[in-house]
Amino acid sequence: MLNSFLLVKAWLSHELLYHVMSYRYRVEYGLSEKKGKEIAIPFRGKDLPSENSEFSHPDIMIGFTILSYLYRGLDLIQVKHGLMRLKSDRKQDKDSLLQKWVQENRNWINEQNQRENEEFPEWLTSFRTLDLENEDKIKKVYFYLSRNFSFIEYYLSNFTFPNDTKCYKEKLTGNAHTLAGEGKTKGFSGTDDRNDTMPESVVPKRLPSQQGTNGAIIIEMSNVDVSKYLMEKIDQRFDGVVYFSDKSNQIMIILRNEEYLPLSACHIDNKKLFVYLDEVHARGTDLKLPLTARGIVTLGNNI
Repeated sequence: MLNSFLLVKAWLSHELLYHVMSYRYRVEYGLSEKKGKEIAIPFRGKDLPSENSEFSHPDIMIGFTILSYLYRGLDLIQVKHGLMRLKSDRKQDKDSLLQKWVQENRNWINEQNQRENEEFPEWLTSFRTLDLENEDKIKKVYFYLSRNFSFIEYYLSNFTFPNDTKCYKEKLTGNAHTLAGEGKTKGFSGTDDRNDTMPESVVPKRLPSQQGTNGAIIIEMSNVDVSKYLMEKIDQRFDGVVYFSDKSNQIMIILRNEEYLPLSACHIDNKKLFVYLDEVHARGTDLKLPLTARGIVTLGNNI
């Protein structure tokens, strides 16, 4: 009980929960379809997993893994392996635990059976009647229980975390002071927002020629907010800003008079349109742009 309390305290006081919940599933983290491991990994963009990367912080990795399975559910093979493990587990009251999972999903199972005009699957409540070699029944169990929170917790506790997580007593780390500890250091490149963490031997110089390299990260602004801001700042030769709606994911346009239209209903010459693509839609978006169009690439804090 005390360990659980301390774990909750750590997740709240150190804002681990806020950090994990602020990331987007299958955009910044998710599960790999190719990699042998079942833990969550970083994503480079929408549906673009970074196959060779892992989360270094163990608590963050565990949090992202749990969220990934709650969003996606277990796959067919994982459901079968989980049931086989439970059936052979002598420490568990297997039938009671199976009945608990079924009871938690009973209302949803009844709704699905009513749609299909089928009776409630009583064979699902006991391993004496659940044949794990029957593929049709396994598929039914997958349909009924693959997103059950308790079943997911059981699978992660007995398969994913014991097999795919590593924890070491010590960790090698480095920072700016470590890098500049020996020899002569002339300086560090980059923006000047990190001066407070630089070694004392490094004196920042704000060169006028480098003023244009600084910038600000766009946070707490939706796509429509950014488009409004751009509409106020961009050249008068542009009659509208094209953007993706945060709610419907539809391609929209905001005009000078603050009128919002779907791009398909707008007949303005595309030479007079400014297109804004957020990180999610920077890949895989097909828009007809004039041959004379120019692009600007902005960098985020993860690039």
